[in-house]
Amino acid sequence: MGQFILTGSAVPASYEHIHHTGTGRFSWILMRPMSLYESLDSTGEVSLKALFETPEQIEGENSLDLNKLAFLVCRGGWPRATDLEGEVALEQAFD
Repeated sequence: MGQFILTGSAVPASYEHIHHTGTGRFSWILMRPMSLYESLDSTGEVSLKALFETPEQIEGENSLDLNKLAFLVCRGGWPRATDLEGEVALEQAFD
């Protein structure tokens, strides 16, 4: 709301050939996916790491229905969007 974060997933072959006039206004940052546990939409009972390391020992129950899971995937983990509900939250990812 009133601020912009420009992102991209392209990785340049060499950073030494990158030049721009936005001195001090641009920064390269590494962004990792946000988990549903981090956005407080999951209890964290089951982790992806545990699913791969000891799948036979996984215990937990999903309390989210399919519509809620689809909404969370589409909403994403943008910090402001995690505090919003419904269409407004989805517009954050779209915009």
